[in-house]
Amino acid sequence: RLIPAPLFRMGVREILRRQQAYLFYMHPWEIDPEQPRVEEAPRSFRFRHYVNLGKTEKRLSDMLRRFADCPFVTCYEYLKECAQTEKIGLME
Repeated sequence: RLIPAPLFRMGVREILRRQQAYLFYMHPWEIDPEQPRVEEAPRSFRFRHYVNLGKTEKRLSDMLRRFADCPFVTCYEYLKECAQTEKIGLME
């Protein structure tokens, strides 16, 4: 939410190019622009927590569309595949 979308996509592409995998995580509250506001929180916290909440769902949809050619798997599935690949490599 804090990084401009084109810059974020460029970073993801570079990570995918180098490592063939990218871990993406977001908190569920990040797609809820109507969540209650904590006005007593420090200004820096409020900025970091609430900026661009209204854009997050659209940005997530855009990211899923732009990276549709990449397989999306759970962390469990990814680690299981890595472990299986490592076992195969050790057996050769």
